[in-house]
Amino acid sequence: MKIEQIKYLLEQELGITLKRKSRKRPYVYQRALYFKLCKEYTNQTFAAIGKTLNKDHATVMHGVKVFDNFRSWEETKYLEAYETLSNIIKQQINSNSLSKDAFIQRLLHDKINLKQQNQRLTNKLKNIY
Repeated sequence: MKIEQIKYLLEQELGITLKRKSRKRPYVYQRALYFKLCKEYTNQTFAAIGKTLNKDHATVMHGVKVFDNFRSWEETKYLEAYETLSNIIKQQINSNSLSKDAFIQRLLHDKINLKQQNQRLTNKLKNIY
């Protein structure tokens, strides 16, 4: 599994971008979940994982520790997302995962859908105002 695929799946699951620089809890917790998934399902170092979000290795290590506390903090939203994404990743690994072309096709499809949704919302706003 590649880091980009994990990032894409996580952003789709939780609906929050990982690139946003924020210390608000939802963003910090989503990054912690991302770091945990990358640690478990890739062969990348903490430094390499952190580099994908402009973070250093210490931030990744801390994020993994934060994730490990989710059970005691009863952060069910993130634990459920972790279970869901772990299952998806395991299935993709078992089925030889997505080829690069299939992954690009999925991204393209999602981009087209988002453009259409954006156009519909823009039209609705024009009609309101």
